[in-house]
Amino acid sequence: MKVKKTNPVFRIVILMVVMMLPASLFAQKPGWLTIGDSNGHGPDAWPAQLQRLLPSVEIVNHSIPGNTIGFDNLGQKRLNTLRNIHQYLQETEETLNGKAPQHILVWLGTNDAKKVFAQRQDEVKTNMESLIDSIRTYYLTRNQKAHITLISPPPMSPDSCILEKYHGGDKRLADIVKTYAGIAKEKQCHFINIYQPFHPVFQAMNKDGVHLIPEGEYIVARYILLHMDIPESMKPGHSK
Repeated sequence: MKVKKTNPVFRIVILMVVMMLPASLFAQKPGWLTIGDSNGHGPDAWPAQLQRLLPSVEIVNHSIPGNTIGFDNLGQKRLNTLRNIHQYLQETEETLNGKAPQHILVWLGTNDAKKVFAQRQDEVKTNMESLIDSIRTYYLTRNQKAHITLISPPPMSPDSCILEKYHGGDKRLADIVKTYAGIAKEKQCHFINIYQPFHPVFQAMNKDGVHLIPEGEYIVARYILLHMDIPESMKPGHSK
């Protein structure tokens, strides 16, 4: 059986057409890294919602249910972001073929506000500062820059609506948000406060007093994009 040869002229035409296509068609998508907890985990979570809103960006999500900033939640080291941040960044680097993510979004603090950590709230500030420093150092050693956006955790419902392990959590979260604002200013990070604007309507946005429903995740994802330090053309509602 003879194999039919492709016409040389046809191959040249195809090559010329390919060369005329914009380079952007073949370029790797810019990457964003999201770091979070259970509110960031799953097909309807805020990182997934961001991905749908920004198809031109590749979202690399490291959100793990139970994750804290720097506590061994439930006695597990794997739920301590500070312990595992180097691994997160290495895996992100591999996914993005050695490129640094354009933006790193950190949404942590809900689990750090649990009742079991009530007497250790002074460590939250130190842990978040160390986490930001660790991220910056990782990229500095690679001659890359890390653009970090610090996102406050959302509110919690009153104690009567949540499990005992979260009791007193909303008050602790209010203090954490104030702490984050100071850290962001000191460390020159972009800060997005989702605690205060959504506090009045949080009862309609959650399923158990702590975790957002899909509609809530979408609303918050849009809010984050609207308040990100990105070009207006990337924000929801922009007319192209």
